[in-house]
Amino acid sequence: MTKTIDEIFGIQEKLMDKDILITYKGGFTKDIVNSLLSITKKKLHEQVDDLLIKKRVYNITVECLENIYHYGQHVQVEGVEREYSPMVIVGKKENGFYITGGNLIPTNEINKLKKQLDKIKSLKKQELKEEHRKALIKSLNVEKKGAGIGLIDMALKSGNLIDYYFKTIDADISFFLLEVKIIEK
Repeated sequence: MTKTIDEIFGIQEKLMDKDILITYKGGFTKDIVNSLLSITKKKLHEQVDDLLIKKRVYNITVECLENIYHYGQHVQVEGVEREYSPMVIVGKKENGFYITGGNLIPTNEINKLKKQLDKIKSLKKQELKEEHRKALIKSLNVEKKGAGIGLIDMALKSGNLIDYYFKTIDADISFFLLEVKIIEK
C-alpha cells in the first residue's frame, strides 16, 4: 500500500507533536522495553507536575510493554509461528493521557479476551480490588503467566478507563489494540 505525500506528512506532523511522549512499532526486546520506559520516564518528568499522574502513566506503560513483550510478538497457529510488529503509543490529550498497545493474538482467543476485558470494565473499584487479589492468589498456583493481573492493574490505576479493539487479519490471527486513559483532575 502506497501512502500519498499528504498522508506521509500528516503522519510526520503527528509524530512530531509534543503531545506524543513515545511511539514505537517493531520487535520488543528487553533492551527496547527498558529504553522505551526510560524515555517515558524522562518525558513525564519534563512535562508533568502531578506525581500521581506520572506514576499512573508510567506504571500502565510498564504493564502494556510487559504484555506486548511476553505475549504479543509471535503467535503460533497450527505449529507455524506468525510475526507482526507490535506497537505502543503514549500520548497526552487535553484532559489526560492515553497508553495504547497493539499486538497479534490468535483469532480463536478473541472471545476469551473480550469476555475478560468486558468483565473488568463492568467492575467497580472495590470489585476490581477483589479481582486483583484473586488473580494474585491464582498466579501463585500457576506457572504460566497470564492470570489477568496486568489488565486488572491497569484498570485500577486508570479508574477503569479501558477500551479495546480487534481487527481480523486472517482466519487465524487478529490484531488486538488496548487503550488505557488517565484523566487529569
